[in-house]
Amino acid sequence: MTNLYNYDKNTKEYINTTIAKPDPIDGIDRIPANATTVAPMTVAEDRLACWDGTNWVAKEDHRGKDFWISGLQIEPETVNWIGPIPADKFLTKPALTDAEASTDIRFRRDMRLNTSDKNALPDRITDAWIAYRQELRDVPSQAGFPHNITWPTEPE
Repeated sequence: MTNLYNYDKNTKEYINTTIAKPDPIDGIDRIPANATTVAPMTVAEDRLACWDGTNWVAKEDHRGKDFWISGLQIEPETVNWIGPIPADKFLTKPALTDAEASTDIRFRRDMRLNTSDKNALPDRITDAWIAYRQELRDVPSQAGFPHNITWPTEPE
């Protein structure tokens, strides 16, 4: 009996080991598509064995991990490929420069002001909304701006 080392049709990554089934006519073990009789090597936890058509090669595997393209990116993206992380992508969120952080905070502040515009109409405005909108405008004056700020609480 011959061991078969099966790999994914698209990614070529090792999947599992099975036993070859002999041909009922000539008795020779059949090797199906996406399988080889060459055993994969043992790889580290962050790598996987991939079939290159002749041999197994170890490739980096970061799939499922978060990555960022820049520090301004609020939500990370998820790695969905096999191989190294490109130089323009980061597995930890990059620190923002003062200028980037300032731009980011001012953008978020402006979005909150825009969202609250509906409550700033003369027939709807309350003292709580006036105070909240002023606190938003004052965010850049906070002592920790732009890296350590406290957002005001939106009134109900």
